[in-house]
Amino acid sequence: ETNIEHYIISNLEGELNVEDQTEYTNFVAENAFYTPVIERYKRTILPQENIVFPNKKSLKQKSKLV
Repeated sequence: ETNIEHYIISNLEGELNVEDQTEYTNFVAENAFYTPVIERYKRTILPQENIVFPNKKSLKQKSKLV
């Protein structure tokens, strides 16, 4: 179980090379009972937010001369 979970996570994070990706895809196709597990892992991925602070320069500290 732990090994397949490693492959599921690596696949979702885009870390599998072409050979491992092919092996993973074939394994999942042959073992459909892992589909619910994969779907649960997919739900853990949060959408990336594009946060833009309009006054970015005001965040920088100005050095004080001593």
